Amino acid sequence: MGIRYFAQPLDPAAVAEARADPVAHLWSDRHHAFAHHGDPLPVAIDLDKAWRDFQAIFGERPAGRLVAGNVTHTCCGWRSHYGVLDPDEVRAVADDLRSVVLPRSPDDDHLDDSASDRADEYGYLGEMLDRARQRCDEYARAGLALIYSIG
Repeated sequence: MGIRYFAQPLDPAAVAEARADPVAHLWSDRHHAFAHHGDPLPVAIDLDKAWRDFQAIFGERPAGRLVAGNVTHTCCGWRSHYGVLDPDEVRAVADDLRSVVLPRSPDDDHLDDSASDRADEYGYLGEMLDRARQRCDEYARAGLALIYSIG
């Protein structure tokens, strides 16, 4: 349980529609037709709960666009945040991720305390960073946009 991060490829022609109403777009026939059009698309990006740590690590650099935003808390839980990156933004994120270096120690102050129950936080963040690098490179090479949710 908890707040997690998930991104998937997006048809570049659908960026404006997805930005206008991301939830409706994710459930639209147009998105499902794109996602299941026959040619295999790159795998989705699942950053689990590492998104909050990545917000602190990436800061204002281009890679920060990949994890920008937060949920809106309500009396009954939260509403997810959705973001859309066009192909140029995906390329900028992919390029920047290559130069991201994780902190020297998992004890550095910026790591999210809510994730401290994971056995090997530093290894976990390294795995999630490798995953983000690989998937963003795949999306960028294919000229894809992406849509993500934090929630």
